[in-house]
Amino acid sequence: MTTPNLRAMGIALCAALALGATAAASASAETFTNNAADGIAHLTAEADPEGGGSQDFETTTGESKVVKCSEVQISGTAENGAEELTVEPTYGNCGIWETREPEVTEKVAGATIDTEGCHYLFTGETTFGNPTDGFLHAALHVLNASGLCDHIRINVTSFQVNCMDIPAQEIAATVRYHNILEINNKRALTLAFTAHGIKSTTTNNNIFCPTETGGTVVHENGSYTGNLIVRGYEDEAHEAQVDLKYE
Repeated sequence: MTTPNLRAMGIALCAALALGATAAASASAETFTNNAADGIAHLTAEADPEGGGSQDFETTTGESKVVKCSEVQISGTAENGAEELTVEPTYGNCGIWETREPEVTEKVAGATIDTEGCHYLFTGETTFGNPTDGFLHAALHVLNASGLCDHIRINVTSFQVNCMDIPAQEIAATVRYHNILEINNKRALTLAFTAHGIKSTTTNNNIFCPTETGGTVVHENGSYTGNLIVRGYEDEAHEAQVDLKYE
């Protein structure tokens, strides 16, 4: 092999190694830590008012109708040093909101989100890839952890109409974690959701359902945005708060 060819091969090899190193560096694994006496923090969460306070679900990105919930809770525990958190979510005070004209959005119907038996799994491993911004994001897994969760169901309450089913799935590059210091000098976490590519099945048998496509349709480009404050406690009664961090 000639010297120029050897030189070209060497350059190509160096480039390949550099790309491999960059790909490896793009993923970061962290853990969830707490200072509970037994190393087990009992978790609670609420909508973060500084993040807008609303949890928004869109069947397909850009639809005129959005499911909004102003109340959200989670139940679960976090072991000190865990690389994953598994929690059961609950949503309240939900409704169907429609954009009638630019910058004019109004509530057109009440809604409920049935998550009974469904769980969210948050990973400590973050990576680039979210189209919203250039930050590192972790994946969110919708789990049938209890064997009771076929789908998360979104219904219009006025007519008891099922509009949207969200099955178990992994949603990549979904959530950013931030450590915060609260007014009581306890550490807590904020979770900022910008989920894209959510798979769902919609049934448009009511004018208020959050989809503009007739019949039963499988979608793969839904979104979920929202912000949570997650806190840890020593006890199940959530009376003695402990530090909860992502590091």
